[in-house]
Amino acid sequence: MNHVNPQSCLPHRSFRWILFLGLLFLALTGSGSGWAQGTNTVATLVQLEGIIQVVEPGGRLKVMREGQFVYAGEEVRTSTDSKVSILFRDNSRVRLYANSNFLIQEAEERPTTDRSFRFQMELKQGRLQGRFQPRRQLTRLRTPVATVGIKGTSIWLGHSTRNGTTVGLSEGLLEVENAASTLMLQPGQWIPQFVATDNLSDRVQPLPRKVLLKTEDYELPEKNNGPIKLFLSIQLIDSQSGKDIKEGGLVLLESDYPGVRMPTRVNLDRNGFLRIPILIEPPLKGMTPPELVRLYAIMDGPNFEDVGEGLLVLKWRIPNQTQRMLLDPVTDEFKQLP
Repeated sequence: MNHVNPQSCLPHRSFRWILFLGLLFLALTGSGSGWAQGTNTVATLVQLEGIIQVVEPGGRLKVMREGQFVYAGEEVRTSTDSKVSILFRDNSRVRLYANSNFLIQEAEERPTTDRSFRFQMELKQGRLQGRFQPRRQLTRLRTPVATVGIKGTSIWLGHSTRNGTTVGLSEGLLEVENAASTLMLQPGQWIPQFVATDNLSDRVQPLPRKVLLKTEDYELPEKNNGPIKLFLSIQLIDSQSGKDIKEGGLVLLESDYPGVRMPTRVNLDRNGFLRIPILIEPPLKGMTPPELVRLYAIMDGPNFEDVGEGLLVLKWRIPNQTQRMLLDPVTDEFKQLP
């Protein structure tokens, strides 16, 4: 059994400062009614590995570093054995993998009360995993053979000249369109290696694999004198049978709650399993905790585009509340407990 000390696996302090300052700068520079192409910041590059390049609209090529900004009209390119996360101002995130060309065609903050966003982007080649914020943005992702319309979604998307486009959906809504047809993809489905003339309905399949997240308690006490310690189990499984898959690989862990202290990346053992301790800081005194805390896990390497994202939802325990809810880790549905 593998154990990881969450203190030793926290993201490096400099990374946290780069991320904080990058988001602050993006908020300040994007406070107008929209983003003019090539003039205002769109996103920050984080979790950078290997050589990452950006092509400006005029064609100038620049090598990027951790924490640098990306602008509308620029194309992000990864090389062999490199990858990077592109963090947008609304906290949407695209994870770009090796040998990929990703163009941010347009990014606009719309003049609405909830600060909604509109993105137009193109994956010319390569692979990405994206998580886009629900109700806050409208995103269209293109490849050379298809257009994908996103509304609050976790997806895999890939394209190559040889194999065409592959798209998979873990959660949310996704409309896939090519020259021959349009399909509304459902969570847990994917369309592998299709071209512009394929009938999408004939090619849709269940995602073969998924990441399963479990813990011993799905409720968090509202009042606590210190961090709450849980043990998080991560397992690669067959989506249809639920059986374990004995295959190791790198996993990227994320959360929508900033008080979660856990390693950013971990490795599954050869049995496709890992169990690690994590810490969850209670809200600051006087602050209302969020209703739910979500933990996400994606396979962070090649040959995992057929694996659905893992999701674990924790619920804060409200004093004097008689109703208790449990999230079924297999069906991802809440069930009422006595």
